[in-house]
Amino acid sequence: ELWQHTGRAEPWQQTGRSAPKNSLPPRPGSVARSQRQSGRAFGAAAQLAEAAAQLFETYGAGFLVKGGHAEKLSTVVDYACIDGNVFEIPHPRLEVPDVHGTGCTLSAAITARLTFGQPLLEAIAGGVSYLAECLDTHFSWPQSGGSESLNHFPKSVD
Repeated sequence: ELWQHTGRAEPWQQTGRSAPKNSLPPRPGSVARSQRQSGRAFGAAAQLAEAAAQLFETYGAGFLVKGGHAEKLSTVVDYACIDGNVFEIPHPRLEVPDVHGTGCTLSAAITARLTFGQPLLEAIAGGVSYLAECLDTHFSWPQSGGSESLNHFPKSVD
């Protein structure tokens, strides 16, 4: 039986689904790589939304599919599938260098908000806002060859 975190007072509940043969989700990098190798475009909005829905259907848990590597538009749209419903989470694309650790920072921020009882969609939106502030106030050390690092303690975020 699979369990999922609900983000409510009784946070864990059974989904009523059996674990699939491969009970772990595929690694995100391997999904992107296999799509590129197969010649399919990766990152179109409809494909990202469908990927979130397919992951939910396969694993019975909420999924967030980030849109930052998709089309280079001024607005990034992430897609969350929660309880079978797909939600768009738009946010401005920041003109910052490629900074390592954004996925880990986002997942940690979402997890922290869930532990305080926020519903999943609210936790995702808060995590996305936090990551944006971390990126917007990132550190740069040009004398070290252009090293960049996230600022995990921005002043403007709770």
